[in-house]
Amino acid sequence: MDDLEQRIQQLEERLNILDANGLFVMPKLMKFNEGINIQVGKTTGTMIGTEATQKIGFFGHAPVPQSVLNFNVQAGSTYTSVEQNILNGLQNELIKYGLLIT
Repeated sequence: MDDLEQRIQQLEERLNILDANGLFVMPKLMKFNEGINIQVGKTTGTMIGTEATQKIGFFGHAPVPQSVLNFNVQAGSTYTSVEQNILNGLQNELIKYGLLIT
C-alpha cells in the first residue's frame, strides 16, 4: 500500500469514527463562506446550547448564559394598550426562544 492509499484509509477511519459517534468537536473557530446557510431538521428541530448555563454570544458580544427574568409581570397602565401589547409580545417571544427564563 503506497503513502496516498494509507492516508486515504486513515481519513476514512476518522470519518467513520465521527459518523458513528454523531459528535464533532470543533477545536477552533468555524468559519462559513459568504452565502453559506445552516440547514436543520424540520421534525425534531435543533438546539444551540443544551443547558441554561452554556454561554452564547452574538455579533461580537461576549458570550453569556441564558438570562433569568427576575419578575413575571406584564407591561402596566403607564403604557398605551399598543405599547403594552408590543412589550408583552417581545417578552413572550424572548421566553419562547429560550433567551429569557421566568
